Amino acid sequence: MADYELFQSVVKALAFGEGAKARELIEQVADSEQREYAVYIAAAFSELACEYFDKDHGLVAIKEFADEMAFAYRSATPPVRSIAMEILIRAIFDDDQSLDEVTPKEQLRLQIMSLRMIVHKSPEIYAQLDQHLADAQSLAIEWLSGEDP
Repeated sequence: MADYELFQSVVKALAFGEGAKARELIEQVADSEQREYAVYIAAAFSELACEYFDKDHGLVAIKEFADEMAFAYRSATPPVRSIAMEILIRAIFDDDQSLDEVTPKEQLRLQIMSLRMIVHKSPEIYAQLDQHLADAQSLAIEWLSGEDP
């Protein structure tokens, strides 16, 4: 059984910019739970990005966010590819994006990095973070069960 409480604690630490705490918590994720953890991160990203881009998920809004993220993480190694971030966001909105251009490792990395920016830029999401993370848990469980989202 996946430890969703731990996964939620990881996402909260990431979202609040508590990198050392997040790394400590990530180390507690059992090897046998890595798949569930990655699916939960994807679900949290999807939940928060859907909320963040709810009013405008057009190309300009997504590109601006991706470019801002690339700038914010400009010293990251490897560098953040803004086009990869765009692809991930557009895929949420069924924009026929091919995720083949973004490796699973890069997807997870970008999803994790974007959590902080989304929560930082949206006081509404910040205020409702616990509810969004609970919704992400439901979504992750649904995805893992093989049901259509």
